[in-house]
Amino acid sequence: MLMKFRFTQRHLPFICVFRPKDFEDTDYLIDNYLQVVYCICFVTARYLPGGKEMREKLLPEVTKVPRGVLSMQSGGAQTDELSALKCLFILLLYADLTPPSQSSNPSANSEVQFWYLKSVIEVYGTRLGLHRSLQDLRAEMRVNLEGITETRAYQKYICWLFMFGTSH
Repeated sequence: MLMKFRFTQRHLPFICVFRPKDFEDTDYLIDNYLQVVYCICFVTARYLPGGKEMREKLLPEVTKVPRGVLSMQSGGAQTDELSALKCLFILLLYADLTPPSQSSNPSANSEVQFWYLKSVIEVYGTRLGLHRSLQDLRAEMRVNLEGITETRAYQKYICWLFMFGTSH
């Protein structure tokens, strides 16, 4: 319920890599994209009374995401690659912004640091080839203009735009 009401109503409009329909079936989301759910609950708990305890419990699961994508080899399950990237985006948007000169070790406190996440996202996005996603989208549009927003090429392109926008 926390995710459905708080996140989809207050935060989802600012994260264009998600569509509202992605959150219609919460059970499916929990069964198939648990890391996304952890990240959503982690950032949402910041705005709830008593949320500090919830964030501390979720921190070990949340910090697995950036560490996992750095050790993940590309060419794995395509949906897993994009869902991991979306987890990183969620965490980045609500991370504490520390000065770049300060250490940003995510295990040092109960937060995941902005600069650490930004670096991980840029490395991972490059590994996924997001910078070439426009060519894939163009090719897909020549073949399948109907339902283009449901294709992987479109999702990768939106992730590229979001990554580019948040890093500049």
